[in-house]
This record gives sequence, C-alpha cells and structure tokens, in this order.
Amino acid sequence: MRDKYKDICIEQGWEIVGSPYVSLSTTLESGHEFCFILKDNETFSQRLVDSYVAFDVDQYIFGQIEQYRRDGKPFPSFKELLKDAEEIQDKMQKLMAAILAVDAFKKEGKI
Repeated sequence: MRDKYKDICIEQGWEIVGSPYVSLSTTLESGHEFCFILKDNETFSQRLVDSYVAFDVDQYIFGQIEQYRRDGKPFPSFKELLKDAEEIQDKMQKLMAAILAVDAFKKEGKI
C-alpha cells in the first residue's frame, strides 16, 4: 500500500492491517466496528471504489441482525443499524474521494 494512501486512511480514522491483503476497519459512533478487505494493493483505489459501490445498506442491516442472532445477543434497533450503515457509506465515500484525488494528482505529475 502506498504511503500516501496509508496516511489518508489513518487521518480519516481507519486502521490498516495486512499483507498481502489489506483490511481497513473503523469504529462507528455507536461503538460498533466496521471492517472490509481489499485484496490487491496494486489496484487499491479501484478496489476501494468497488467496495463502496457494492456496499448495500439493506444487506448490511440484515447481516448484522443475523450475526446478533447467531451470537445469541439482542440486536440494536433498525434505526441504529441504519444510522451505522449510513455512517459507513459516508466514511467510505470520504476515503474514496481522498484516495482518488491522490491518484488524479499523481496522474497529473503533481506528486
């Protein structure tokens, strides 16, 4: 992973783990943690865009409910899960925009 990408991730509150796969995680306002994996460092920005586009709010909510059921824990309200999903989308969008800006500057020879 490029150093500039790492800097951006850290500045925006994402933890980075891994090699050769990169796992990005962040803690949401609710205290829940969200994590996703990018498989290829060479195409980090494209993998990030793909992950952002593929993120589905409904799927996230139902997946969380299913996970709580499997763990035998009471799950949060739909409203809280929706708020988490929207926060995830927002954080991923901000990260994606910053990474794509780096790519654009690099393409233009500005960095």
